Amino acid sequence: VVNGTVANSQIINASPHQDKYAALLKLKENFGARMEKEHPVLIAAVKSTQDKQIRDSLISTFYKHCREKYPQYYQDTVLGFVKFNPDAPASLFELDEYSHDRNKDLKTLRFLYNNLSDRLKALPTGKRVFNVIDEVSFSLNNLIGKPALDFTQNDPLGKKVSLRDFKGNITLLEFWASWCGPCRLSNPALVKTYQKYNDKGFRILSVSLDDDKEHWLKAIKDDGLVWTHVSDLKQFQNSVAALYHINSIPSNFLIDKSGKIIASNLEEKELNEYLEKLLN
Repeated sequence: VVNGTVANSQIINASPHQDKYAALLKLKENFGARMEKEHPVLIAAVKSTQDKQIRDSLISTFYKHCREKYPQYYQDTVLGFVKFNPDAPASLFELDEYSHDRNKDLKTLRFLYNNLSDRLKALPTGKRVFNVIDEVSFSLNNLIGKPALDFTQNDPLGKKVSLRDFKGNITLLEFWASWCGPCRLSNPALVKTYQKYNDKGFRILSVSLDDDKEHWLKAIKDDGLVWTHVSDLKQFQNSVAALYHINSIPSNFLIDKSGKIIASNLEEKELNEYLEKLLN
């Protein structure tokens, strides 16, 4: 039952699971309040200054402190909640969110998943978390340091493209889709990296998990993705995605000139660091 307006709603006679979820949300919200208490002078300055440029600078400083402190807070407090509430649906919901974090720790993710109750593991979301663990484990144990698995798939014009065609170049095998928000948000940085290193021998082969060709082509055009693209338009049933155990996107593999996979799931900074070493 909801009491009051939607914006200020309150659950009456909440179930134990709803109480757990509310407690989890409060833990996540408390971080901001804690940071404000740790930086009272900075917060007071933000509230008191009339100069927009100074205020923006102060706010930027505050958020920098937050970004530095939140990972440890999240690890200790939020994931701590997941650890001590293994049968709460809220824990599974949070673990699903964490499983898609590109900075996730596989050991922590696996431990928390194994710690969940059997009934949560049997749910579709529980199986999805397991698939992410399987994907990352497969990448680390069966791919890194070994030759990339070859494949052939069609580009937008129907021309067959094979991964072996890229041998002799440093190649990023990128899995994405037009409907994937995080993929689209990371595209501008990838375009910038491609422009910087393409002339030095850097290539990108993007495998799309789209099922609508028009949407796929529009995203390529809108985001300025001028490199090679392939897809069989079968979403996660894409044959290449199955070959590489891809269960979440964006995902990527960096392949050296000999065709060997040397890293996976690199973000902008890590990718650029690798390319600086390999191409300069």
